[in-house]
Parts: sequence; structure tokens; C-alpha cells
Amino acid sequence: MDRQSIDSSLNLGIKTQLSLQALRLKNVSGFLKISDPYAVVSKFHPQKQGEKPQKLGRTEVIKNDLSPKWSSVISLDWNFGEDFFIRVDVYDKMKKSEDRFMGYCEFNFSTILRSEGSMELKKVQDGKGRILAHVEKFKETGDELSLQLSANNLRLIDRGAEILVFFTISKKVGHDKTRKLWKLVYRSDCVRNNEEPIWEKMKLNLSTLCNCDLDRPLLLELLDYKKRKNNPILGRVETSVRQLLLLSAVSNKSLRLHIGTCDVCEILVIKASLALNESVRAQSLRRKESTNYDNSIAYKRESIFPGLTENLNVRSRFLEYLSAGCELSLCVSIDFSSCTDNAVAGEPQSLHHINETGRLNEYEIVIHAVVSLLIRYDSDNKVPVWGFGVEFNGETRNCFQCGSDVEVDGVNGIIDAYRSTLKKNFALSKSKDWSSVIDNAAKFARKAQNDAVSSGGLNYTVLLILSHGIVDDLAKTINAINESKSTPLSIIIVGVGGADFGEITKLEERCTFVKFRDHSSASLSKVALSKVPMQLEQYFMERGISPKPSRSQEILDETEAIILSSNTPEIPSGHNILDNSVPTISSFPGMTIDSQFLNVSALTLETNMLNPKDM
Repeated sequence: MDRQSIDSSLNLGIKTQLSLQALRLKNVSGFLKISDPYAVVSKFHPQKQGEKPQKLGRTEVIKNDLSPKWSSVISLDWNFGEDFFIRVDVYDKMKKSEDRFMGYCEFNFSTILRSEGSMELKKVQDGKGRILAHVEKFKETGDELSLQLSANNLRLIDRGAEILVFFTISKKVGHDKTRKLWKLVYRSDCVRNNEEPIWEKMKLNLSTLCNCDLDRPLLLELLDYKKRKNNPILGRVETSVRQLLLLSAVSNKSLRLHIGTCDVCEILVIKASLALNESVRAQSLRRKESTNYDNSIAYKRESIFPGLTENLNVRSRFLEYLSAGCELSLCVSIDFSSCTDNAVAGEPQSLHHINETGRLNEYEIVIHAVVSLLIRYDSDNKVPVWGFGVEFNGETRNCFQCGSDVEVDGVNGIIDAYRSTLKKNFALSKSKDWSSVIDNAAKFARKAQNDAVSSGGLNYTVLLILSHGIVDDLAKTINAINESKSTPLSIIIVGVGGADFGEITKLEERCTFVKFRDHSSASLSKVALSKVPMQLEQYFMERGISPKPSRSQEILDETEAIILSSNTPEIPSGHNILDNSVPTISSFPGMTIDSQFLNVSALTLETNMLNPKDM
């Protein structure tokens, strides 16, 4: 990918959708009543003191339900270098008085994304129960599914009472050891007093319904509305958008709903058709042509559905890799070379000066700004810290270990290793070279990926180089960067100080360069990390390595899994459709591994690497 292609995508935040569900909320409506909960979602940055939270939206009201499954979603753009929190406030909708507060939860958005399945469950504060937040990438196409359903042969549970029948549609978001996990995306209106109900025509946003995947499993459930108690399920069936379209195209074809192994009724697909938004598609295709980058096959034209989108470019699969458990590893390399002929690290004019008042120098500010974000995606928080540009016993060293440990723990560990190195007995070199740390980072990345593949996962490494000037041998650095392109590695160079970094533009097509003094801490991390998502997905996709389907048993235990699941046995595929000629839905693809990852040599650092104990 050329520089223009990457740069044109830097301002394109990844579109996401946040969905919410709750379990066992506190009833605040009083005796003989049940709360009607809804949620208000806001976004805030805890590091920005005095900032007013930004309201993003609210869900619909769910009547008489302390474990609501809200179908509303909150859309928001997310950039990899951005760190923010989501606050969810839950209220009980009141008719004649002010809505009553039921509690709140706060979620770090990055923490949700790095969790397996991109979902996180937290306890409600100032209330009772739990809230589950689920994030999914959002492919906004503007396409809609027009759908109308009816039911017949309905077996009602309570024939003596008023009949209020409605249906829900949920999409599959994961699975655990015993069941599939579903997210509610649509709830119909009730049809009153009719054993063969016909629902009004509806238009469903295809992005929200199935994320533009016509074969994504959908769960259709038929329910009998009951006030002040749980709505009994009359029947359920697993289907997909493709199946609904096929059933509509062929007469007298219906879905058979069942409870367990007993058939209970039939759902007739009166109408199912796609309405395609050509304007959105045209913009997407123009963007694809301008970036020369196509990583999506959202639709494929099929003769039975003329007019389906062809070759629609939808960015990005980065969230899929994170959701599937892809780990991000980090290596940090710090420039200890001399800024001037007589600079001393401890002097106030030095960029490495440690202020007794606790004020951070530029190196430390960059470490806090960038590493604090990246470390959220590394499960063990272990980071190797290397230095370059020192003279020891008359020899220049351009890759040595900082601190007493091969890997340190998080941001504080990096700061401690950096400061302890400044206390060592060495001279600052007048020359510097990045090629050694780049070579070692590439070896580190190979080993990390090899170890991850051996345990069924994926790993991608980011090298952060902090330097106050350009290297002496630029051609050697370019060669090292080119050699590293065969490894799962992104390189970020942050320039500190006021040096002229003009020559570094020759490297920008191969890595990311950011000048510290041109940015605030927030914009620094956003720009520095902006290319990582595209570089990661491009590396894996070029090698045919797809994100494995996420498994969610580590997120929800057996009790709490009821939030997402229908808590029923798997639906036999042979019972879904009355006509066996209609094809069944396809399963999720598995992960494929390039053979080159099966035999990767162990990490070998520079042979003359300096041990801190010898300094």
C-alpha cells in the first residue's frame, strides 16, 4: 500500500455499534409494579478534568422487565489511538412523575474491544444487577430488508386471556461450550386477539440486523405478551436473511417454529426483499478506488437476488481480530545519544532531565500517552525496553537492555527502567542507529506470533522508537525496515526535542513518524497509532489468516450467560424449514494458518547486547 493510500484513511474512524443488556436490575416502581427501564449512554474522557460528558443516545423503554434486552444500538466512531469511557445510566420510565434512577455503569471502550467477543459485564453502581456492553463494527450501507411475516397453527398457552402476540429477531454474536449467544436487534408490535396474526410490513437496517452478512444466523422467537410477568415463548427458529429472501421468492414455503423437539406453529414469509442504497454504495466504491485497498467482500451478486451489492468496500476487520483474541505486543526503544557535544543526561537542559517536582520530560510524556493505550491490548502487560546510542568501554552500543529485567510491567515499569538506565555509568554517543532495535523487534514479533499460533491465537507487535534526532545511516535503517515487512510488526517513531527531522520523511512510507512538539498528548497517541489497524489487518489478510470465531465462555459464567442466550438446546437444522430444497445457513469460517509460521526461530538479540549489570 502506498503512502497516499494509507494517509487517506487516517481520518476514517472505525464505525462501531454499542448494544446493551441488563440482568436483575433493582425494581424501583414500588409494590405490585415492575420498572420500565431504559438506558442513556454518554461518552467522557476521565483525563480531561471539567469536560462535560457527551450524550450519545438512549435505548427504547422495555416495559415490566428487570432484565431488559434493548434492541436499540448506539453508533459511534472509534480510533485506535483514542481512549475514552462509556457511561450507562438506567432509568425507570414514569408516566406522571420524574423518571427514577436505577443505577449506572462505566466501561472503558478499549477494554470492551480487547475482551473476547468484544463484550464486558459489570456490576451496576448505586443500584442492583449487571449490565453487559457489546461492541461490534458497523458497516453502514443504507441497505434495508423489507419484511412482512404472519403465523398460523398457533398454539396459545393461555386461551382464556387477551392475546397479544409479538416476535423478536436476534443475531448471533458468539457461542460458549453449550449454546449460541444472541443479541436482540428487533422487537415487533403486538397483534391483539388473533390466533393467525399478520404483522405490518417493516424495514430493517441491514447493517444493524446482520452486519451485511446475509448468512449470519438469526433467531426468530414468537412470544405472548404478559403484563407484570415474563413473556412466555410460543416458539423459535433459527434462520438468516438469505433464507428469508429465498422463502419469499418461492411460494408456499414457511418456517416451522418449535419448543424443544415439538413443532408449535408456522411462520409464513409474506414478503422479504432488499432495498439497496446506491448513493452510499457509490461513495464506498469511490473510496475503495481512491485508497486502492479492498479488504471486504460484503456481498456477492447472485442470480436469485438481482441487485445485490457487488464488491462493496467496508473497513475494517481490525475489530474482528481484537474480538477473536489477537494480542498486541509492544517493544520500546529509547535514544540515549548526545543532543549536543557536551550534553549530560542529568542536567536541566537535557531532554533526559528528571525533574524533582515530578514533572515528566518529553520521553516520559510520550511513554504515558502512547504506551498506556497499547498496553490495554496486551494481556500480560510485559514490555521489553531497549536503549541505543551509548558508549561503553569505548564501544558504541545501539541495542541494550534497560533495567534489570528482560521485560518490565506496564507504563510504570518502562519509566522505572528508563530512569534506572540514566543512573548507569556510560557516555552518550554522538552517533545513533535504529537498525539493531528494528532487527530485534522483528525477531521478537516472529517469536510472539509463533507462540500465539501454537496455542491457537494470533499476535501482532508494535515497536515504539523514541528519538531526538535522525540516524546517521538512513539507508541502513530503510533496509532494516524493509526486512521487517515479512513479520507481524508496525514501527512508530516519535521525535522529541526541537531537532530537524526533515530527512525522516524518507521513512514515512515504511513506518509512522510523529513529532512530539506538534501535538497534544491526546492527538499524539491518535496520530501515532492511526496506521496500526490497517497494517495489522493487511498483514494477516495477505497471508490468508482470518480472525477465528470468538468464544465467549471466558466472559459469561453459566448463570450470567442467560443475558445473551435463549437458554435452550441447539435448534436442529433439519427442523427449520418445511421444504428441504431451501439451503441451510453456512457456518462461520475457521482460522487458517500460513505454513511459514510453523517453523520460526527463537528470538536472538544482538550478539553484543549490553547487560545492565555490566554498566
